[in-house]
Amino acid sequence: MRRRWGAYFEEAIAPRIALLRYLRRVSSGVLALQVCLNLSLGALPVLFVAATSTLIGRAPAAVASGVDSPQWSALVASFFVASAVFAAQQLIAPTHVAVSKRIKHQVDGYVFGRLIDLSLRSTGIGSLEDPGNRDSLHTAVETLETGFRTPGEAAAGMLELGDGTR
Repeated sequence: MRRRWGAYFEEAIAPRIALLRYLRRVSSGVLALQVCLNLSLGALPVLFVAATSTLIGRAPAAVASGVDSPQWSALVASFFVASAVFAAQQLIAPTHVAVSKRIKHQVDGYVFGRLIDLSLRSTGIGSLEDPGNRDSLHTAVETLETGFRTPGEAAAGMLELGDGTR
């Protein structure tokens, strides 16, 4: 049992902890904004369902009472609340994507810088002449440049696990 837990920790948990450590390289304002956006994107669908339920529930009384009644005013107010929540969702979603990309780029920039620092640390060029090292370095740089499954994307994705957008 202990061996299985250790293997699970090494395969599943340790890499995620390492990804979360990369988030220290992201500015605190960007991180705070992303957390707020994640919480908003998690709460707004619930608010939208509640607002539209209230809107639908008020419709029969408003129709029966007429346009100049308090029930009609309550229906219109419910419509505006539901519309505002829907509009907020539509405005926050692209902002969320943009902030997520910013986090991705900040983390990838740090990783790319570390990769260059480590590859140039040697005083000689012997390690860069080794075909295996050169191929590994080329693969790492190419992966970071193409932007597919990068450490930055994984770190940004870790922040999004709680809001259900992924």
